[in-house]
Order: sequence, then C-alpha cells, then structure tokens
Amino acid sequence: MFDSLSIYQSNISNLQSELSDLKEEMTALKSQFNSVQSYLKASEEKANMIGFLGIDMNKMTYSIFVWSLITLMSLFMIIMYGRIKHVCHVVKRVKSAYSKIVDDYRNQRFQATENQMKLKRELQTALNKLEMVQQLENHSN
Repeated sequence: MFDSLSIYQSNISNLQSELSDLKEEMTALKSQFNSVQSYLKASEEKANMIGFLGIDMNKMTYSIFVWSLITLMSLFMIIMYGRIKHVCHVVKRVKSAYSKIVDDYRNQRFQATENQMKLKRELQTALNKLEMVQQLENHSN
C-alpha cells in the first residue's frame, strides 16, 4: 500500500508539475496572443488609413471626400456647359443681328448712291437746260 501511495504521490507531483508547466505555457501563449492581437489591431488601423496630400485619412472619409469632389466637379461641368451653350446661342443671335444690320447698311448705302447719281443727272440735265436757255437768250439779244 505504501508503494501504491508513493506511486500515486509521485504521479500527483508529476501531474502538478505538468499542470504548472501548462499554466506557464498558457500564460506565455496568452501574452503572445495579446501581443499578436494588438499588432493585428494596429495593422488593421494602418490598413484602414490612406495618405492624401500628406494627411492620413480613414478610407471611408477619403471615399466620401473623393466622391464629393467628383460630384462637385460634375456639377460645375454641367453648369459651365449650360452657360457656354447659352453664350453660344447669344453669340449666334448677335451675329445674326449684326449681319442683318450690315445688309441693311449696304442696301441703304446703295440706295443713297443711286439717289445721288439720280440727283446729279437731274442737276446736270437742269444745268444743261439752263445753259441752253442762256444761250438762246444771248442769241436773241
């Protein structure tokens, strides 16, 4: 019985030493797990950051910023397209009005030239008649 008791005691002491070794190993593994977990958390935080213009931003913030910028630029382009289209329409109207004014001016100038030529002919005819009348009066006197 003493032999069995000593064997059991030696087994118990072996198991207790094995248990304490396992506890130490478990403590070491827990600390290693905690350090790996903190490293993973730091890596995930770093992976979720984007450097933009020298500023570290969260990916979601960066995405919102970029899409807002794209939306604003698109809106600006649409507004500028509308304004340019309006300006082109105004320029076409102004060109049309200018062309009409130039045509009217040319027509009036042509008519004025014709009227002047007509008046010159009439004046020349009147001068010729006057000269004939004066010659007739000179001959009759």
